Amino acid sequence: VAEKKESTAPRKKVSLAERKEYENLQAEIQEIESRVKSLADELNSGAGDHIHLTRLAEQIGTLNAQSEEKTMRWMELDEKISAENRTLA
Repeated sequence: VAEKKESTAPRKKVSLAERKEYENLQAEIQEIESRVKSLADELNSGAGDHIHLTRLAEQIGTLNAQSEEKTMRWMELDEKISAENRTLA
């Protein structure tokens, strides 16, 4: 029985899909941050009842989590692309 050896070294090659994702992530993060600012401004105005203000706070929390997730992914791809560029240089 032949066993397939798996490389312990991380894969360095960046796929076309990853490059496209990397390019799109920055715009997505900026869009989320813009939406958070808008919601925070609305929340800080105090306009509306407590239910509306609670919903705004929940939306801000959700968007912040999405922003953090996308930022982490962007950093991961940035590191991968930078490593690939260093090996090509």
